[in-house]
Amino acid sequence: PATLRGDISYSQAWTQMRDRIFAIGDESYGLAPQPLHPGHFDLHIGIMCHGKDVQGALRRFVNVSHLIRPDFDVHVHKRRNMLEVSLCLHGPASPVRDIYHEVYAVVLHCALRWMTGEAIHAAHVRAAPPPPGIENTFVTVLSCPIRREGTGVTLYYPLAAGDLPILPVKLGRLGAVPIHHVRLIQGDANASAERLAT
Repeated sequence: PATLRGDISYSQAWTQMRDRIFAIGDESYGLAPQPLHPGHFDLHIGIMCHGKDVQGALRRFVNVSHLIRPDFDVHVHKRRNMLEVSLCLHGPASPVRDIYHEVYAVVLHCALRWMTGEAIHAAHVRAAPPPPGIENTFVTVLSCPIRREGTGVTLYYPLAAGDLPILPVKLGRLGAVPIHHVRLIQGDANASAERLAT
């Protein structure tokens, strides 16, 4: 919309993207082999809520992703002292896919914050380099160091985060939980996230 031209906040961007999902009836924004009718991500979240802890919730997230999003590579690994969550669509890299990866990662992170009573925090994140002329992209909202390389997104959590309990939660319409938690974690939307030393 003309009223949102120029720099906008992450919560405004998410609201516009969420509303667009319902308008076009496709959660994948045309990136999946067939449209994903609204409700697919709700299914992911609903199944994650049955996990005992973050590790269990993410294991459920991976399992359901393999069933209903075969076009999406989703993996969770323990490496050294980190719990890694990687997300990457099949197919060649593109700016649209890069944005989709970041939005998906941020919404997943916000869902985890919701499920843990805001106890979980990302240690750092890896994401694709931003398009020319763009300084801040969606993952900046995570307020953690960002390493820009490759394609897809990898979220890194302290290993102990895997043991955080999943609290009883009430499911609602897609977007209600993520937008609330974006506002909680976004801080200064114009600040650049600290980059990891390479």
